Amino acid sequence: MRIYKAVYRPILTYGCESWVLNKKEKVRIGAMEMKYLRKVKGVNRLQRHRNEDIRRELEIQPITEYIEKRQLEWWGHLMRLPNNTPTRKIWEARSYGKRKRGRPEETWDDTIKNYGKEESNNKKVERNGKGQENMEKIHQQLTPKEKQPSYTLLG
Repeated sequence: MRIYKAVYRPILTYGCESWVLNKKEKVRIGAMEMKYLRKVKGVNRLQRHRNEDIRRELEIQPITEYIEKRQLEWWGHLMRLPNNTPTRKIWEARSYGKRKRGRPEETWDDTIKNYGKEESNNKKVERNGKGQENMEKIHQQLTPKEKQPSYTLLG
């Protein structure tokens, strides 16, 4: 388990703070994680052990929860940054112009708002280290709405 926590999980989740995962990607990442954990435990899929049981015995949280926690930590860091830092300016920048046809792609902000909805519905995990129960409300209060930036990104 030391190798899992020190090597495997950091490699699997490198840069996860900025990811926008859809359901298919979450399933694939979870499957990779379970493949490794099954090998650690010494069982195969034919023995039909439940994923939750394996995680409970190895005392490991699901990788998707780990990713959510990391993303919320990054969101908290962004909220604490001064307004004039380049990282904050890039995060607040909005693109203008015509979008592609079809359903709009989910943004990183949408992902964070969804974590707030899940938390207020489930109330199973204390996130962001401060026990806030409704991340969506906090996100709406702190995130600028339709704010036209005083700068432009070249590109």
